Amino acid sequence: PCIDAGDPNYPPDPDSTRSDMGAFYYESGGAVSGPISGGWTAENSPYLIGNNAYIPAGDTLRMLPGTVVEFTGSYTLNVCGTLLIEGEADDSVSIYGVIWPSLSQLYFSSTQTQSHLQYGYFNDFGINMGPMPTIIHRCQLNHCPINAAISSGNVLTESTLDNDAHRMELITGGSDWTMIGNYLDNDYSAFYEPAVTMGICSASGTFIANTIHCSASSSGGEWCYAIAKGFLNCEGTFAHNYVSVYAIGGFYSSDQDAAFDECSGTCRHNCISAHDYGIYNFSGELFNNTIRNASYGIKNYNGTVRNSIFYNCSTYGIDGTCVVRYSSAFDCGSPYSSSVTVGPGNIYEDPLLVNTWYLDPNSPCIDAGDPDPFYNDPDGTRDDMGAKYFDQGAAFATITLNPYGAPIQIPANGGSFDFNIEIQNNGVNQVTGNVWCNVVLPNGTLSGPLLGPTNLTLPGGFIGDRDRTQTVPA
Repeated sequence: PCIDAGDPNYPPDPDSTRSDMGAFYYESGGAVSGPISGGWTAENSPYLIGNNAYIPAGDTLRMLPGTVVEFTGSYTLNVCGTLLIEGEADDSVSIYGVIWPSLSQLYFSSTQTQSHLQYGYFNDFGINMGPMPTIIHRCQLNHCPINAAISSGNVLTESTLDNDAHRMELITGGSDWTMIGNYLDNDYSAFYEPAVTMGICSASGTFIANTIHCSASSSGGEWCYAIAKGFLNCEGTFAHNYVSVYAIGGFYSSDQDAAFDECSGTCRHNCISAHDYGIYNFSGELFNNTIRNASYGIKNYNGTVRNSIFYNCSTYGIDGTCVVRYSSAFDCGSPYSSSVTVGPGNIYEDPLLVNTWYLDPNSPCIDAGDPDPFYNDPDGTRDDMGAKYFDQGAAFATITLNPYGAPIQIPANGGSFDFNIEIQNNGVNQVTGNVWCNVVLPNGTLSGPLLGPTNLTLPGGFIGDRDRTQTVPA
């Protein structure tokens, strides 16, 4: 009896019928447009967007697990209020757009509240970030380019962005990004036209532990070019990423691919595979990267390269007016061009890489990096060359840190977060040693220890853990 029984003077429900009583309205099955809010559920799905729609400022649209939303045309959902997508690991929220005559659009234009998207599946959408940060966690975005040109502070974690049918940049623009643990795959093949794929363009922030693959190919025309870039014109901290790029076009075309192109900041502990350039025109710090299969490992760099591995770079490991120290160049056309100043500690032996990026126990790169303790490996030993250190304590003890409540956001005025620390002796023999915890700051420097050092004696097979709270200052 509560259906269509609300105050007739109040705005209608999102299905354009008279207001229902209660927090959740009953979806009567028609396509919605105009102002929408309230709660959408799996039981009333699918919800059809039949024209442009918006969430009014001050209102919230909550999509619960299993909700399905379908756009019937190239319409726009404008989030002037708050959008909460609350899917679950085994029951996501699914939103389907269209690509013709243009992509459906999702605009975050709120100036007051953040939107949170978790366990959502998006297909054929243009996503436009706005003035307020948006948090995207464990979502699947298929053919969904993100434009954040006017946005700052967005968070993207453990999500997948995939494109295999369009010429596009996966993420464009935005400052103060936090991107951690994402998988970006942009693979485009063209016929009688240029092919261009980009991963992340013109963005700044912190980019950690992401996997980015971009490939572009053009066939059918000898002059059709192909371009593939992982990071283009980006700034910030780039650490522990896997970046692979490949571009090939017509016989007479001018193709180019680069894992990092025109970027700046700190680039460390990255695994890079390219056809043309691993790192091109970089400004900032470069250390502990592994670059393989490129024509040029590093091109046009004026700083100091440390603790890196260049493997099978067909022209040069490095070409630029820079200094190289404590690095390995093997199976390259030439290790370094004549403009490179070769400092101490460089080697030219086979690094003995296993599983593409990792060091064999007999690798000459182990304990051969810069002896400055700043670069020491997490196992406390002298730095190893390359992106992946050889853990000399792995046969005995391991330490695992697991945060609670990810993704974690700390306000500008400071805050705290909870985490669990577990230590395990994987061997049968007793292990004695010191345990401590440092933090890597946004600028790439180490600070700490925050915990310890504590001397522990661990019996064989020991497993122990503790919950701790870490305060983060303003």
